[in-house]
Amino acid sequence: MFENSRCQLTTKDYSLIEVKLERLPASDPLVPLLRRKLASATVVFREDIPAGVVTLNSRVTYRLADGTEETRTIVLADHAPSGEALPVATPRGLALLGAQEGDILTVEHFDGTREPILVKVVAFQPETALRDKACLPGEADRPVRADYPSGGAVIAFRPPQPQQQITGTDFPDPDDPGPAAA
Repeated sequence: MFENSRCQLTTKDYSLIEVKLERLPASDPLVPLLRRKLASATVVFREDIPAGVVTLNSRVTYRLADGTEETRTIVLADHAPSGEALPVATPRGLALLGAQEGDILTVEHFDGTREPILVKVVAFQPETALRDKACLPGEADRPVRADYPSGGAVIAFRPPQPQQQITGTDFPDPDDPGPAAA
């Protein structure tokens, strides 16, 4: 178990944790932790998640009770490279998910031991990176390459055709039922 009164999850993170919960057998020791996480979460759109909140694929630095600091990327996968990632399938990883910079969490491990953790800094959060990328200064003034579509540019593949002026004789016969009658 873990204690964190301010858990915020993006809609995507919430859904992924729900799916993870549905796929686990009821006897798995992670099931009550996942249920508690989902029950305590405030769910927000990814555009609205504050920058200092730990989301999936965030890189977070935290301090353990003995004073050591660790920096890990919070991942959904059960098995992740040692020393780089921290899966949410672990009590520590699940406790960090949704926590905010400055939060002090109490993590209860599967063996019953309790561990306090201080969330020091969220060094990278995918949602903030997306917002920053979308709002880069000067982005609107940047020239768009004509040979490669990027930045939402629309590239014309044909030269524009002059618009024809419609006259009364250009309209089809009003009694003609058209192709639908065939």
